Amino acid sequence: MRNILATSIALSLAIGATPRLSIGAELDFGTLAVQYMNSHSAQYGLDANHSFRVRVIGNDALLARKDVRLTQYYRGVKVDDGEIILHMNKDGTNFLSQPTQGDDFTDDLRRGINLNTAPTISATTALAVAHRALAPLGPYETPPTATLVITALDNTDMRSGQVGSNTQYRLAYHVNTLLANDADGIAETDFLVDAQTGGIIQSWSSLKTAAATGTGYSQYSGTVSVATNKIHPFHYEMLDTTRGSGGKFGHNAVTDAEHRSSALTPGTLYTDSDNNWGDGIDYRNTESTFSTNGQTAAVDAAYAMAATWDLYQLVFGRNGIDDLGTATYSRVHVGDDFYNAYWIDSCFCMSYGDGPRSISGLGLPGSSMTVLDIGGHEMTHGVTSATANLRSVGESGGLNEATSDIMGNMVEFYKRGPWFTPNAIEDVGGTWTLGEELSTGVIRYMYHPSLDGRSVDAWSSSIAALDPHLSSGVGNHFFFLLSHGASISDVALRSPMANGITSIVGIGNDKAAKIWYRALTVYMTPGTDYHEARLATIRAAIDYYGLGSVEYATVDKAWRAVNVM
Repeated sequence: MRNILATSIALSLAIGATPRLSIGAELDFGTLAVQYMNSHSAQYGLDANHSFRVRVIGNDALLARKDVRLTQYYRGVKVDDGEIILHMNKDGTNFLSQPTQGDDFTDDLRRGINLNTAPTISATTALAVAHRALAPLGPYETPPTATLVITALDNTDMRSGQVGSNTQYRLAYHVNTLLANDADGIAETDFLVDAQTGGIIQSWSSLKTAAATGTGYSQYSGTVSVATNKIHPFHYEMLDTTRGSGGKFGHNAVTDAEHRSSALTPGTLYTDSDNNWGDGIDYRNTESTFSTNGQTAAVDAAYAMAATWDLYQLVFGRNGIDDLGTATYSRVHVGDDFYNAYWIDSCFCMSYGDGPRSISGLGLPGSSMTVLDIGGHEMTHGVTSATANLRSVGESGGLNEATSDIMGNMVEFYKRGPWFTPNAIEDVGGTWTLGEELSTGVIRYMYHPSLDGRSVDAWSSSIAALDPHLSSGVGNHFFFLLSHGASISDVALRSPMANGITSIVGIGNDKAAKIWYRALTVYMTPGTDYHEARLATIRAAIDYYGLGSVEYATVDKAWRAVNVM
């Protein structure tokens, strides 16, 4: 899958269309895609034991087509990370048209599977195995689930694009657990439990956080406009009736968790009598969370939520997180002394802690977690889940975190640019760091990831074993080079580059962000690794700007500068 030349990517666009499938008055692209794969499975190197189900259908306005993501099944069992994207013309034909048996990087099908799909142990036993390993001190937030899947003996191999006929597959239960209580804190952990032996193949954290390591946030955006809902002259709700519909509260909303550790309890909708919210001062936990001081975190959460929603809608043409306009909500004041922020798919919501507090109840200035780029980071996890669904482990996990870091940064540039162009991202106004407004410093450095002492600047064969917040450095660094550019003589933003590259001229935030967004939503799959991400961004650059364009060449050079070739 890695040996595709850029020219072959471009040439695949010119292949003749397959014969049109039998269709009625209205096209059912999902059914057409499944029919296509069923009739071409042998040409894709799959036998009759394989079937497909539609995961999501995307609308590609740029090339006037539908992108149908199909999940692979073997004898009725889901294949872990097995996915193919069919890019379909408006007449129902496959845009890339010809089965390529793995040469197309949007084909992450798993081949060579030959195993018994009857488990020896039950799902109940698998849940017990995961429970013993997790050893929780308190109750689960929701009952753990166990889903039968087919996985590779080494999941890292699956995510590096090296799955083939020699790969050993295993029948396993994918167990998902969610803890949110005062004893355990908030943790979402996944396990792969061997369905024959009961042994744990792999486990990983899947809570989508910002991985903060400092002591807190302040409130940074000054006096801002917050969209609210007027019930009567003396009653207002922090409900944005201009963005989102449906969901828990009918529109995008901000709620007070009142220090509860629960990850899914929605909290109480913020209300106010005069429509003046907050006091601009970092939260003091000697105050009520519903007080004027307690409202300040809610103001910042609302501001970040609106800014991120607008970025996706006005710049990328995306209708909210799921592209269906479904409303989300943000919970503030989560837990006691909880120093993090996170997104959870099951509630379709963001959550923010207040940060650690001293014995007097006062944290360092800037303890609250509702800073602008963190808000953009968390909402982007929701966008990733709704599109590529990059898994939170291995290289795909690094790409997941990098995507959120990138778009969190872009929200900051978008909202704080001096001219604020609604449908474009400016190149000034933001920073190339994440969480720089933390009282104890930066979370991640986009221009030089290893400055944090743990992240990596460039790809190597060992990065799949790293925490995704650290392996994200490869994607973060690539994006900085693509957008901003770099030179070894740049003292302020000195950026280390690999393969003898000494300078890159960036293409700007707006173009770089659109390329990354298109690569994520149109070409990446759950198991995409960095080499496949390179191909995805090259294809996206070609879609926008053409083969041989400056943008295409800069994408290629920026990846080489982080050792992805």
